[in-house]
Amino acid sequence: MKSVAFLLAILATGSAAKPTIEFKPLRRITQLSVGQCDAEVLFSLRVADGGVEDYYCPKVVFEWEDGTRSIEESDCPPFDQAGADDHKRSWTRSRKFQGSGTFTVQAHLCHGERRIKSVKTTVIVAGWEGQSEDTRGSSGCSTGRPIESDGGDAILSTSRRTKDPCSE
Repeated sequence: MKSVAFLLAILATGSAAKPTIEFKPLRRITQLSVGQCDAEVLFSLRVADGGVEDYYCPKVVFEWEDGTRSIEESDCPPFDQAGADDHKRSWTRSRKFQGSGTFTVQAHLCHGERRIKSVKTTVIVAGWEGQSEDTRGSSGCSTGRPIESDGGDAILSTSRRTKDPCSE
């Protein structure tokens, strides 16, 4: 009988909630408008800590295609005093990309100076029909580079970095 109770306890522990992370563009493919050089893309990041303190109220570092970063920190109650809604966080970030291409963006979750998890997502910016490479070049549009971020409360860095994003 004790072994059955022990086995049930082990199984119950394994079925406990785990952190869930979802990072994606709101539209996987974004079309450049006719005559426009840039397209704005919205990204959504959702984190549910699943009762794991390391994932509770993380600092988030968004790392853009060009190596720039924006940092988001939240003011949260202590883990042991948090309400149910405090264990779920979401962020929306806007980014303009100039020209068409496939862009990879990362979000790093940090607990203090430690990186807990990094997640990536990809967005495709498609050129408008009839826009040739020659037309883009002559209209002043270059291809494949982000041109701005929404900023918000984020700290935006303009230089490429190689250090761990959580230790800054």
